[in-house]
Amino acid sequence: MASEPLLGGDNPFSCWGDCPASIANTIFQHYCYLDSARTSSAVAAQRVGDCLLPNRPSPSTRAAFLLGDSHAASIKVGVERALQGRMVLAWVGVTGNTCGYIYSATSGFCLEVFNLMRTQLQAHLRSGDMVIVSHAGYKFYHASQQQAQIALLRDLYTTILQPRGCNLVIMGDPPTLPMYAIRCLYLPSNCYASTTNTDQNALLAPLAQESTGIAYIEIHSLFCDSSRCMGQVPGTSTWAYFDDSHLTVSGGLYLWPYLCDAFEAAGFM
Repeated sequence: MASEPLLGGDNPFSCWGDCPASIANTIFQHYCYLDSARTSSAVAAQRVGDCLLPNRPSPSTRAAFLLGDSHAASIKVGVERALQGRMVLAWVGVTGNTCGYIYSATSGFCLEVFNLMRTQLQAHLRSGDMVIVSHAGYKFYHASQQQAQIALLRDLYTTILQPRGCNLVIMGDPPTLPMYAIRCLYLPSNCYASTTNTDQNALLAPLAQESTGIAYIEIHSLFCDSSRCMGQVPGTSTWAYFDDSHLTVSGGLYLWPYLCDAFEAAGFM
């Protein structure tokens, strides 16, 4: 195990909530995270219904809904902190290459969860609320995937959000490291990635030009300087990643002031 100074007081294998402290075969354990390989349809219906019912202290309290996959889950702690005192957070993440709020959820479990998410949004959105969609960038690498996802998000905004006076945020993605953080504990430079490792989610950014009610938030560059992207929180020895693409608690919390500024700049909070 690495020394305390190297870790900066943070467990590099922690992700968020009650994740196990093991890098191998990590499965997120939070109630609002669904493992497509291990969750039944009945359990999914129960959890999505519970998790996308915002706990509003008063009728005037606004809510944000975070939807997506494991990358949505790994930024959840930062999103929640950014909203603190302003909006409450309801969220669902689901593992699987075609799972989340994505166009390719066309059959089976992924489609079931997609439809559950959509139903819950229609039931619980109120004016001034915000929906945040976050996925691993590799899912939208090709032009056909990009256009299909933009069309899906456009439909979400025009048919569900805009009529209810709600806003849409499309989240960028952190860089992908060349290897798991566990292999870099004693030599962090092993986890340096080239700045040419671009944010593939940026392919979805053009949708934000279509309406002031849609924003794209870029977070990729927050983990990079002019010459490299890093596995640690910039300026510290604390690990931002627990593998090669998912953030630790510290990595997620590092995002919160930037997310707060971005939500405010868009006029969504």
